[in-house]
Amino acid sequence: MTGTTTYPAPRPRDRRTTAPLALLAALTTLALLLAAALQAPAARAAEASTPTEVVGAGTTWRYLDDNTDPAAGNADRTVWADPAFDDAAWKTGRPGFGAVNGTASGIGGGHTITTLLDYWITQTPKVVVPAYFFRTTVTLDEATLDEITGLRGTLVYDDSATVYVNGERVAGWGDSMITRNLQYQDKAGATAPLRETLVIPADVLVPGENTIAVEIHQCNETSSDVYFSLALSTTDDPSMPFPQDVLDRTYASDAAPSAPTGQDWFTWMLRGFADLRANHPEILSPNEPGQPTSANDLGSLARNNAYVAGDLQVQRALTDGRGSAYETMADALGSELGPIYRDALADGRLPKTKALLSGRVERSVGNHEPAKAAYDYKRPFVRLGFTSAGGHVNAFETSGSYEGLRNNGSFPSGHTNHGYAQGTVLATLLPELAPQILARASEYGDNRLVLGFHYPLDVMGGRMAGQNIAQLRWSDPAFRVLLEQARTELVTVLERACGDEIAVCAEDQVPYLATDQALAVYDQRLTYGFPRVGEVGREIQVPAGAEDLLRTAFPDLTGDQRRLVLAATALDSGYALDVAGAAEWQRLDLAAAMAADVVVNADGTLTVDGEVVGEPTAPLVEVETSARCLAGAPYVAVRARNVSDGVVAVALVTGAGEKTFAAVAAGAHAYQSFAVRGVETGADVPVTVTATGPGRATQEVARDVVVPVCT
Repeated sequence: MTGTTTYPAPRPRDRRTTAPLALLAALTTLALLLAAALQAPAARAAEASTPTEVVGAGTTWRYLDDNTDPAAGNADRTVWADPAFDDAAWKTGRPGFGAVNGTASGIGGGHTITTLLDYWITQTPKVVVPAYFFRTTVTLDEATLDEITGLRGTLVYDDSATVYVNGERVAGWGDSMITRNLQYQDKAGATAPLRETLVIPADVLVPGENTIAVEIHQCNETSSDVYFSLALSTTDDPSMPFPQDVLDRTYASDAAPSAPTGQDWFTWMLRGFADLRANHPEILSPNEPGQPTSANDLGSLARNNAYVAGDLQVQRALTDGRGSAYETMADALGSELGPIYRDALADGRLPKTKALLSGRVERSVGNHEPAKAAYDYKRPFVRLGFTSAGGHVNAFETSGSYEGLRNNGSFPSGHTNHGYAQGTVLATLLPELAPQILARASEYGDNRLVLGFHYPLDVMGGRMAGQNIAQLRWSDPAFRVLLEQARTELVTVLERACGDEIAVCAEDQVPYLATDQALAVYDQRLTYGFPRVGEVGREIQVPAGAEDLLRTAFPDLTGDQRRLVLAATALDSGYALDVAGAAEWQRLDLAAAMAADVVVNADGTLTVDGEVVGEPTAPLVEVETSARCLAGAPYVAVRARNVSDGVVAVALVTGAGEKTFAAVAAGAHAYQSFAVRGVETGADVPVTVTATGPGRATQEVARDVVVPVCT
């Protein structure tokens, strides 16, 4: 079944405000206590073999530093990185390579210059060499390549760097604007050399000699310094980056769905905001300066005014606002797994996970700005003013931060959009910790209220858009391959470091929040306790593809069964931003769905958290039993015909023996005749036939067969 499927409305859940707000404060305190625990360094080693250095301080490089184009006259500007390129005329030297205004001292960052590079084109006026080119070789035998997953090490550079192996680009930093060999980066340069982890997968290496080539570009013609060094060692770490072409290719999910009205998808999906503006001033105030009277205003101020500068929650909010969600939310993984995850990101041991969460998931499809422009609602500090000027909003960020967003629409929250896109994907990669990760994503969004940048509706809209983005990626079969590879990488790294399976490690640590607490705080932030404004008890249309967000939590369920889980755990209808029809993202409680207790019943229905949902399915098999005599001996014959559309597994179990069939095709039979021994004539022989179909759907048929009289 595909597309949007309608299921009966779930049981109503009461949305009172007083208790959840008190609970929220208590849970926030628990999360803050965990944050301190995360400062402890991660323990337990992560690599099984001893690395062997192949590039280091003693490596000899050939380099070009004379402002000439190494590919002059060639249409391919990277021909100089090819193994066959003749670099015999280039200079030779050892790292670090560099210059500071033409000298070998003062490079900064604790680095030293061993080989001084030519620096000037002219000193008056000051014009420096725009780019430098380096080549060396690494020899690896076939046995070594069979044992390693690649090379890993540290690249230090100033100001941009691109790395090639055997003529192919494998990594780059600050080089997106470089299109010519003799070109400046054209951006502000670093005050000291930058350090990055470089990982070279084994599949780009060859037995024998491998050419490693690096180009370094200056930021501009008056740059004060340049630097390059590289250290590489063998590694058997399973974490290898995606090939660049895999990240660069176009995926179907790079394009947002088409809205029925032809407008921007997210603007249409969030159209409930327009209804609130037009019809519900008790929820959404007029878009002009005034006193706080609506639930949206009061909800925003309740969070912002609960703190003063220096409070720990304010510090967490500032950290979230200034950082990337997938990094700042490391504490969601708990007191042990959180530091392991944080350190693995920093050490470059999660390249696939980082590549997806740091940008590829949201690239192309994650643009919320058209919706902001369409609704153009003023931010809290614009409408309600700062307390320092007699208004209502406490200012915790710098004045420039607020002023920079003064003319940017408040709805939906862009930070929350990012937080939920990244947090939801992370939750699907680690479903064992999904309630905690999603609760932390909700805190990431809630922190925009703490800082006075947004209202609750903005955060709710950001969640809807962010989770839709995560769904689009999981529903794209080609992109799903990347997500599954990232999941394998992440689980392997975490389990290797913690020493056990994720679920076991999660039980043996201090959690961000206990599961029931995480579900409660996530649930409260779905609506922020706003009163309902629409029809109650309406059937839900689970958004098309939303079931794919449950693939890792319930891998054995069918898509239709996952949709049943989403429907059974969803909010009742009528809350702010809930609009009937397609894309009912406001109603989905993904945390509850991913944590649900699900049982597949024999009749094809599901029991979700104790409630039976769905309709009984058609039988999988038709069963015939008979008793007969062969050569004077009694036999019991059992035949099960597959009457479904798919392949089923069948087990025939009788008091006279048993037989299993792993794969019975549609229309085919599972048949066995069992000899009856030691059973009196006229006695019953029990027969049980169990058929198991897709999604763990089962059917059990039990009968008794009377032993015949045989002569």
